[in-house]
Amino acid sequence: MAEKHSGSVAGPRDTNKDRERAPKGSTREPREEHKLSPRKAKSGGNQAQRLGDIMTREVEIVGPSTTLEQAAQKMDALQVGMLPVCEGDRLVGVITDRDIAIRGVAEARDAKVTSVHDIMTPDVVYGFEDDDVVQAARLMEEHQVRRLVVLDSEHRLVGVLSVDDIATAPKDEKLAGIVLRRVSK
Repeated sequence: MAEKHSGSVAGPRDTNKDRERAPKGSTREPREEHKLSPRKAKSGGNQAQRLGDIMTREVEIVGPSTTLEQAAQKMDALQVGMLPVCEGDRLVGVITDRDIAIRGVAEARDAKVTSVHDIMTPDVVYGFEDDDVVQAARLMEEHQVRRLVVLDSEHRLVGVLSVDDIATAPKDEKLAGIVLRRVSK
C-alpha cells in the first residue's frame, strides 16, 4: 500500500504559544524570526502568488525504515526525485535520487537492507504554504535545492514546491528559469 500524504503529517508541536519550532533538523529559522509573508505584486496591486497556490499537494512519503530499494522503486513509479521521510506524524528528512546514488550506490551499500534513515538528508529546507513564491524561490536558490517541502502553520506537511511548479505558474514564467540557472551553479 502506497503511503500518500495530503496534509496529515504534522511537524513537531510546541505547547508554548509564544514561539514556533521548526521540524527536526531543518535549516530554516523559526517562523517568527524568518517571515516570508505574501507581498503585493508589482503590477495591479494583487497579492503575489503563495506556495499553496502552485505547489503539488498529493505527496507520497516514506518512513525511515523503508529500504533504499523500496524508496527508489517508489520514486521510479511516481517519476519523482525526492520523497519526504516521515516518522509517525513528524517530518524527519527527505530522500533524493542523489542521496541514493551518492550515499547509497557509490558507497556500495546494499539497497535491499540499507534503510532510508541511513542516507537521508535530515536538514530539511522548507517553506510555508502562505509564503510568497518569489521569496521561496530565493530560499531555493540560497540553499541550492530544486524542491522545497511545504508546511502549513501547524508544521504539517502539505505539499512540495518544485522548479517545475514555478515554471507553470501563470504569474512567474521567468522566475523558474532564473531559479533553475542559479540552483544549478
